[in-house]
Amino acid sequence: MARKAGNGRNRAEFTLSAYALAMHLHEVEKAFPPGPAGEALRKAMAAGQPIGEIMHLVSFKPAMTKHLLGLTQAVMRGESPLSPGLRELIAAFTSKGNGCHF
Repeated sequence: MARKAGNGRNRAEFTLSAYALAMHLHEVEKAFPPGPAGEALRKAMAAGQPIGEIMHLVSFKPAMTKHLLGLTQAVMRGESPLSPGLRELIAAFTSKGNGCHF
């Protein structure tokens, strides 16, 4: 259980909000990759749809996508005592707890 910070919020909430504010980079948010992926991202933003922060990173540094996807596959599908389905459930639960659209 998270301990309460001085303002009554738990430390995890405070840390996540402070981190989100500190890491907001407008140059990253405005980057769109060329092609259909960039156009889809541009249209979603114009329509006011929520865009996950990871999508901004992928758009800003498309070459990183290959490595990020490799890491994701290794974590979610690699050898583990946990089944892939349970790992997906943990990821969904964590995303929900962090207020992310999963």
